[in-house]
Amino acid sequence: DAFINFSECLRQLRTHSTANGPKIYKPAMLSVVIDAIEDGELVANQFEFDAMESRFRERLQQLGVEPKAEYAVEAFFHLSGDLFWMLCYHDAKQCITDTPSAKGLRERVRFAKLNETFWRLMQIPVYRRQAKEVLAEAWWPERQTLLPLKGVVQSIPAQSTPQQGPDYSLA
Repeated sequence: DAFINFSECLRQLRTHSTANGPKIYKPAMLSVVIDAIEDGELVANQFEFDAMESRFRERLQQLGVEPKAEYAVEAFFHLSGDLFWMLCYHDAKQCITDTPSAKGLRERVRFAKLNETFWRLMQIPVYRRQAKEVLAEAWWPERQTLLPLKGVVQSIPAQSTPQQGPDYSLA
């Protein structure tokens, strides 16, 4: 099931840890992308850094994390290492290999996008709601009351191991 694969990707984001636990920049960026889809602000699978930055900083503040500008750059850029978030460059010959400055990111990256199957899943309200719940449970369980989820959410298995390779179909 495509959503089970996506939820596992959300749970297993590669993040750095500090003395206070894992950095939550990447899950916070994904949560604001999902919110922007839900609010009708993202109608195409293209997320510009500037459009996500203020939402991201607001989300960090809601989660009790100092909303520094460089955290948005780190999340936007490093999500590409999780292989379902792709950066689309102005010039494919000028790819970024190390964490850029905000200016460098804006100059080289046109937008980011999700894997097409995962993007299609996020067009379905129940999957958006479930994805936000997975992010909250996995990355900020002690802060869930700060970001209340509305509506009824179906349960999602905590661990799932497909017997065969991943199925990215929506059928």
